[in-house]
Amino acid sequence: MPRTAQQSMNKTIFITLTIFLTAVFYGCSGPDSFEVKGHVKGDATINLRALYYVDGALQSSIFPADRGSFTFKGRAPEGAVVEILDNDYRLLGRFYAVNGDEIDVTIDPQSPASAKVNKGNDIAVRWAQWLNANAKTLDSRNSAAINALAAKYVKAHPQDVVSTLIVTTIYDASADPEGASKLLSIITPEARPTALTDAFATLLTYADTSAGKRRVSPLTLMAQGDTVTTFSPRKHRLSLLVFSDENCGRADSIVPALRRLRKAHTDKALGIIDISLDTDTLAWLRSVRNDTVTWDVAWGVGGVASAALRPLAIPRLPYFIVTDSVGAQVYRGASISQALKQIDK
Repeated sequence: MPRTAQQSMNKTIFITLTIFLTAVFYGCSGPDSFEVKGHVKGDATINLRALYYVDGALQSSIFPADRGSFTFKGRAPEGAVVEILDNDYRLLGRFYAVNGDEIDVTIDPQSPASAKVNKGNDIAVRWAQWLNANAKTLDSRNSAAINALAAKYVKAHPQDVVSTLIVTTIYDASADPEGASKLLSIITPEARPTALTDAFATLLTYADTSAGKRRVSPLTLMAQGDTVTTFSPRKHRLSLLVFSDENCGRADSIVPALRRLRKAHTDKALGIIDISLDTDTLAWLRSVRNDTVTWDVAWGVGGVASAALRPLAIPRLPYFIVTDSVGAQVYRGASISQALKQIDK
């Protein structure tokens, strides 16, 4: 065969092979995103946020809802729980998504558990149906009732990914971390993808008794007026860290006790930081707007799972930690009276 003919044939084979491999590559790579179309009941024109974890990192998208309707795209190659929040970080609804999905949802601002998945993958649809059927209990914030409801489903469906979704999002691990761990272990490994359980494993560290042996480092948190505040135990002989939300009876019992403490001790002798773990800023601002307090107040964005508070392993609310000047914890527990006794010593 002449050299030019051989070269032409080789070139043709190379081009054909390149086209074939390219087609195979793109044919096997699969979709690289999911798409969501949704509507918020009430037809409000507002900004929304989508939060979800991919590869252990928090992903965040901000997008508008025009007269209630919204669209956005995300990436979740191994599947993820997507939470929709308003601009004040108040949860409006959640659903499951994975790359390739075209999801249609209807959000009810008055009931996060009533968010409907009108179109989506089988897991997303079945999970939403369970949430909808149990919305009244789930929206009640009754930890015991919610945990019992979750346990009932998981024990009956140990091979279902929906069981993993229920444990990692619905079960109140702060009230019963050991129960959450045992419940998760019931689920078969195939129905327990690490993409869903890795973040939850962090929550289970709240049962770690070694948390009380850690020194409290300076905390930088959100303060009023869209500012930040940094609290350092080293600036005080003793420090009291208070963790609560609007359901803890803060105004009735905690604030009066803190007023007495501040009146009895100077800031140098006793530093006080009152940290709200409310799920949205509006709840926090409602709880502090009439306080006229003389101590530091802050908001823990993301609750006990926030990066700043995670090392403290706060297991329940309300919760109190007393430290010395180097941040060593001399008391941690749910009793403010015991915290006060430790301070009086």
